[in-house]
Amino acid sequence: MQALTTVFTPPSWCANRFAVYIDNTGPGTSTLNPQSGWVDPSFTKCVPTQYTEKCPTFSPGICPKNMHIVTSTSHVHDTTTIWTGGCCQSGFMTIDFDPRFLCTSVISTPMAFLLEPNISTADVYTTLSTSSLMLEHDQMTVEWESTDLPNFPSEVAKSYASIMKIAFPLTTDHASPTIPAELAFPQSTQGLVQGLSPSILPLTTSFQLATGRPASGLAPSLSTSDHLSATTISKSSGRLETTMQLILAGWLGIIWQLC
Repeated sequence: MQALTTVFTPPSWCANRFAVYIDNTGPGTSTLNPQSGWVDPSFTKCVPTQYTEKCPTFSPGICPKNMHIVTSTSHVHDTTTIWTGGCCQSGFMTIDFDPRFLCTSVISTPMAFLLEPNISTADVYTTLSTSSLMLEHDQMTVEWESTDLPNFPSEVAKSYASIMKIAFPLTTDHASPTIPAELAFPQSTQGLVQGLSPSILPLTTSFQLATGRPASGLAPSLSTSDHLSATTISKSSGRLETTMQLILAGWLGIIWQLC
């Protein structure tokens, strides 16, 4: 199957090109249903170039300008829903007992027809007057799925989406999650520090460092207190530097007690 994703617009003279065969060989005259199709030498100019066989199917596909979908069905292949539509000219419908191949319409007023089998590009028409005559033309079938809609012209996509009972344009939520302001990534190094700790109070930690050895049987009474303070974080001294100072002071206190 070939694809047909652009709207084919046939020339205006293609409208109402139906050929009729009148059989005069019997005891009476028999008129077969007028048809539009390959019997007409100019038929190929009135259909898309992909139209290379009777009753073609295009996938993905859309109806030509002079046709519209008159019947539709859907089926699931694997996990994908595929839609099938039958295209007929305006005023035509499918045949009830077999809606797959022909589109038909009934006329009750005089109409000009090309006469088979002597049809040529000269387009000689013969007008027939009849109380009721059924016209026929080959149905064209199109298939599509929801992911094909963005590749179709907008108006066609909307029409096919309505058949599928879905909205078009297709709505997909690609919105980024909202990040709280306090977790937002800052714009600078200074902003990073401020973003992590907008207000750090001065941190004071005291260590009591004991020095000296026992003399004359008396326990030493001397003690040394050393206070280390961590000031507010600035550009030159980060939080890491302050923390390392505190750790270093703690280790010095332990070493002095061991001496």
